[in-house]
Amino acid sequence: MSESNKDKSTGADNSPDQAGGDRIKRDFFDEMPFDIRAVINAASNIDDQDVSNLVGKANDTLDSFIALMESDSKLKELLPEGVKEETLARELAKLPESQVIIEQERLEGAKVFEAFFCDLIDQDIAPDIEAARKLAAAKSITDALADLFPAEQSQIFNYIPEEVAELLQGAFVCHMAGLPDQAKLFYKIFTQKQFMNAPIYTGFQDEITKNKGAIELAKLHSQKGQDSRHSKNRKRKAYALELYKQRKFKNPKQAAERLFPRINEYAKSLQHPFSSEYQGFNTVYRWFLELTKKAN
Repeated sequence: MSESNKDKSTGADNSPDQAGGDRIKRDFFDEMPFDIRAVINAASNIDDQDVSNLVGKANDTLDSFIALMESDSKLKELLPEGVKEETLARELAKLPESQVIIEQERLEGAKVFEAFFCDLIDQDIAPDIEAARKLAAAKSITDALADLFPAEQSQIFNYIPEEVAELLQGAFVCHMAGLPDQAKLFYKIFTQKQFMNAPIYTGFQDEITKNKGAIELAKLHSQKGQDSRHSKNRKRKAYALELYKQRKFKNPKQAAERLFPRINEYAKSLQHPFSSEYQGFNTVYRWFLELTKKAN
């Protein structure tokens, strides 16, 4: 690989003629989630001999992450030769297990950092209940860590969303209180949220879902011009049903509550919105209910 075509921050090949299949992982990992980067950066700068090996562990973690980015996706060998980025989502939609494989590979990235945080917790630190109480009572994670991290490092946490900061604060409190298993659970939730909720990932999965819906729609309505005036409604329904089939829900109502916002946005992008959110929700609920009854 030519060094000039290599992204210095990620180790990824950015050659303009690189096929889409070669870039599946790079597109998902080309920017490390900011909140994880902040924690890794701050931890690697702690000036404390008891945890001085964290610097080496942080560097090892980044090396592992880059190696993961540079490895081929399992999907590469399943895709047509030379598939391009503009057709990648459509080609992946033709592969039944593509979204599951993408999710698994995404989770591999989360596990790299989860391992780092587990090492952090496994440091031989005596429980300090008073420090844990102080940490729990702090107004923000920046205030909580002011005595632990240098000022320029702790300020990074000001840019982390409140929901994420609370997870980190919970992990630190459990660690200080001598509850390693609970601390590791907090870190696991934190890392998975960073990778699985990232727009670059959710957006691409959504594109595959839309293409799957279009493929199913084409199978059902293959005759040219058949009910063309209803095509947008069918696209809207096909997308909704594809989303529903991807996850297990307690019942169709729960599925409608969780998925309707995405379906509603897709309907608007088709310039075929529901007449109201109330009508749209009930329509989606009815679709899911019908599909569930057919399956049973």
